Amino acid sequence: TVESECVRLDAALAAVREELLRFKKKSPGSVGSALAKIFDAQVMIVDDPSICAHVKDAIGTKRLAAESAFARVVGDAQKAIERSPDPYLREMANDIEAVKTRVINQLMGHGADSEHHLSLPSIVLANTITPADIMSLRKGLVLGVVTQTGGQISHVALLAKSLGIPAVAGLGVDLRTVRPSTRLVIDGFSGAV
Repeated sequence: TVESECVRLDAALAAVREELLRFKKKSPGSVGSALAKIFDAQVMIVDDPSICAHVKDAIGTKRLAAESAFARVVGDAQKAIERSPDPYLREMANDIEAVKTRVINQLMGHGADSEHHLSLPSIVLANTITPADIMSLRKGLVLGVVTQTGGQISHVALLAKSLGIPAVAGLGVDLRTVRPSTRLVIDGFSGAV
């Protein structure tokens, strides 16, 4: 029913909000204030009454499941921001994507507490990676981060720099073609992999 989908949405938003606030609390010393701002921005997206109202409207009028309605409404906002010529606004689109993914995962039952597991020291390759993703990785095992999208002002680049982790953001190469256990060398200063 529409009511049950709205209740599911509210529960997912509350769970994601709690998770983001937990990550904010866990932010390490010198990086803490920068990370706090990132997580605060993401909490603002979760708490945005306009987004919630539009999603609930889509649930009611289009008879969509909460996941589909949230993806559609938030995706439209994200696309509009991605077209901006301002790189800082485009970075906000990454915050929106991070929130969208977390809320949809929560709605699908994947839970907010799922962590990424590394068993060996590794260079993390991803299309994109969020500050919360980095925070959920086991400390000491992340030797570097390479993302397909992003740039020098991306949250990930700034966070990695603050943590002393080499990072190359916006490589522009399909990283899915790199096999696990491939030996890599990255240079965060020149952006070379």
